[in-house]
Amino acid sequence: MKKRLSALGFGFLYPISYAVLQFLTAFVAVFAYTVLHINSVTQEELTAFTVNISLPMVMVSAALLIFGTAGIYRLCKRSFWRETRLTVKPRLVGKLLLGGIGLNVLTIALMRIIPLPAAETANYEGLMQTLMGGGLLLALPIVWFVAPVAEEIVFRGLSYTALRRGLPVWLSVLLSAMLFGAVHFNWIQSTYATLLGVALALCFHWSGSLWAPILLHVSYNSSGNLVGNLLIGAETPLFLIIVWGVLGAALAVWCLFEVYWERSCETGAVSQELYHKDASPAE
Repeated sequence: MKKRLSALGFGFLYPISYAVLQFLTAFVAVFAYTVLHINSVTQEELTAFTVNISLPMVMVSAALLIFGTAGIYRLCKRSFWRETRLTVKPRLVGKLLLGGIGLNVLTIALMRIIPLPAAETANYEGLMQTLMGGGLLLALPIVWFVAPVAEEIVFRGLSYTALRRGLPVWLSVLLSAMLFGAVHFNWIQSTYATLLGVALALCFHWSGSLWAPILLHVSYNSSGNLVGNLLIGAETPLFLIIVWGVLGAALAVWCLFEVYWERSCETGAVSQELYHKDASPAE
């Protein structure tokens, strides 16, 4: 029981710390800006500043958590980078990139097929515009590359690994995915982020490498504009959207199967390990 409680505690600690640091760094930045311009700042300027720093502050908070944790590991004479398994498996690179595209196609298809409340859709679109408010030259590198790396270290390298120390794989996958979805603070984004989190956690577990979910995440984030503008646009017929959704799901499943199959061939792992509490995530 003590081992399970410890796993739950540390598994939740990292995502919660990540979310708290986002608020704190944004608060400090806005407070400093207000103090420096106390006699001239307007509400419109303050709002614009908040929008412009939203993505950078997310990355600052992730960096603080990652390097802070690495420092604690060092004091405890443990290797943070070894335990988060930042290793490369070149054979999977192409498959993971295709799998990320497939997941993105499936996500956008579902958002087009499932009717969403107009108010929630407007809030979601407003959030996406806010995230890009600092300009594409700043936003795209962060969304496409920096965020996937930081989030995978936090949610798979730290949180999932902590959960696995006391919980079975299936529960660790589910909890880490739900935590990943929760920090997106918008129910539409949180829903598909939770589903994405399941795929990323399984990818991490089966590959034994943090680079696998990083590549899958990079591909997912960076293919959004391509999918939205070329494959599933506003005028795309429903039948074609369904076809693209099925193809995207098939591509994602194929990718995850290839990751699992390669590990199975290397270790002799079997599918029942998902229900085995003592299976190591990087056997």
